[in-house]
Amino acid sequence: MNLLKIAREFANEIIMKFDNEIESASIYGSVVSGKDTRESDIDILIVTKKDKSKIDDKIHLLVIEFLLRTKELISPIVISKEEFEKCLKLRTPYVRNVIYNGIKIK
Repeated sequence: MNLLKIAREFANEIIMKFDNEIESASIYGSVVSGKDTRESDIDILIVTKKDKSKIDDKIHLLVIEFLLRTKELISPIVISKEEFEKCLKLRTPYVRNVIYNGIKIK
């Protein structure tokens, strides 16, 4: 199965289940750049509206469900909107990569 398709499916399911708690979700990394291999994981940044601890464990349970269903590893990074904004102000390479090279789902 296509990794980008799996990434979109995962991101959409996260948004559907936790829409009120999620500010944004973006897919990035080798899956987006087209440089993925059989060993690649799926990188997704999830920015929560408030405290990330409320949904972090739930998201990781969904990762396990997807792993069992698709045999593909999803590596979500979950941060709060406040943390994301701090990273933006600092112009961190990580956040800049997600913004400029990623696919924003929400």
